[in-house]
Amino acid sequence: MANRSLIKTRTKIISYTLIEIFLIFLSYAIVSAYQEDINYSHIYSSLIIFLWPTISYISNRYEKILLKEKFFDSTLKLIITSVIIIFIYGFSATILDLLKIHQEYKIAYSYLFLLKTLSLNFIFCVLLKFLVNLSIQKVNRVKRLFYIGSDENLKEINKTITESQYDKKILVEKLKESEISKLTNSEIIIDHEKNIEEVFYSLIDRNIEKILRLYTIEDWYEKTFERIPIELFTLENIYQIKQKSSKNDISNKIKRIGDISLSFLILIFSIPFIFLICFLIWLEDKGPILYSQNRVGLNGKIFKIYKFRSMNINAEIKGIKWASKNDPRTTYIGKILRKTRFDEIPQLYSVLKGEMSLIGPRPERPEIEETLKENIKFYNLKYLAKPGMSGWAQVNYPYGSSIEDSKNKLSFDVFYIKNKSTFFDFIILIKTLRVVCNFHRFGSN
Repeated sequence: MANRSLIKTRTKIISYTLIEIFLIFLSYAIVSAYQEDINYSHIYSSLIIFLWPTISYISNRYEKILLKEKFFDSTLKLIITSVIIIFIYGFSATILDLLKIHQEYKIAYSYLFLLKTLSLNFIFCVLLKFLVNLSIQKVNRVKRLFYIGSDENLKEINKTITESQYDKKILVEKLKESEISKLTNSEIIIDHEKNIEEVFYSLIDRNIEKILRLYTIEDWYEKTFERIPIELFTLENIYQIKQKSSKNDISNKIKRIGDISLSFLILIFSIPFIFLICFLIWLEDKGPILYSQNRVGLNGKIFKIYKFRSMNINAEIKGIKWASKNDPRTTYIGKILRKTRFDEIPQLYSVLKGEMSLIGPRPERPEIEETLKENIKFYNLKYLAKPGMSGWAQVNYPYGSSIEDSKNKLSFDVFYIKNKSTFFDFIILIKTLRVVCNFHRFGSN
């Protein structure tokens, strides 16, 4: 079953996005109703206007949309989004006019139509954000939770809180035996059974009506951080993940159909870029355009992937090692390809073959896998899902080049395997598009 907190949060954002799409349609319809004619320029304006939700997402305007922002901050984001759309429209309209795509195209007239629509939509969006702010209660106090269990796991929890966005919102303290009778509407995190003193079971039982919520350490961690640390794993967790991965339900069939359809679409739209990329790679050092690597996939099966070459010809002359951010072995063209992820386009061949998916845990090289399996407990859980070109770890964790990074990435991959669904894949796909458009620091190996 997919993580409820994850679905609830994303559903709110998607609902807000749909409302804004309705508002931009409404703005367009109102302005059109007062125009004497609807010509080519108006139709073209409508296509540009509908970029509103896309640009809003890419520019991170929806990132904190459900929080109580200052009026100036939210208004400034609306202005920036409007300016970007006007710039895109002006640039593309000028190109079309120069090419004489349409003889009756009047740039100034169509600009006026666009500005009227964006202005009306701006007013609607300001009012919408004002209503959202009114509905949100601003909470300044720190959320306090109590913990029953080992000091080691409590240390792991607080370490994650400190390193995350929750460091000023959540405080987890160890519950003392003398305090439990004083609790009222409290939330308690419970460690694994072997780490809990017997006395706490009877105390909780006698005071159960005073406790607002009880969480297992795994459930709380998963709900709060949307990942599952391997350090907290039990045999029950492994059983749940294995059961989930063994199901051959309709979502797997939908995912396969989506993989094939989207791969063909991406390839078709990428054809002009593919020819340009091939030429630029060859031009820089006259070396091979593609390179191949063995990777470990579903059920530990080794398969071959292809990429556009982004490193020097002799990059691995001294042996195999992790690629890293700002790797000195990367070529000039390779840096651009990696930032845009265009170097991964040839992997669509593996997706079409069924060896990979568009979304899934990132496959690693067999030589590196051996080291990781020796140092990371339960690493083989990663083999329970088909590997992907992008994944939950790739859109949430910076470029990794160490065992510790791989351990953290595995916590995201395991979360994905446990909660995978068509909806979750859609979320990752959208986040991947934003990563690519923002040339984000997160990436894949």
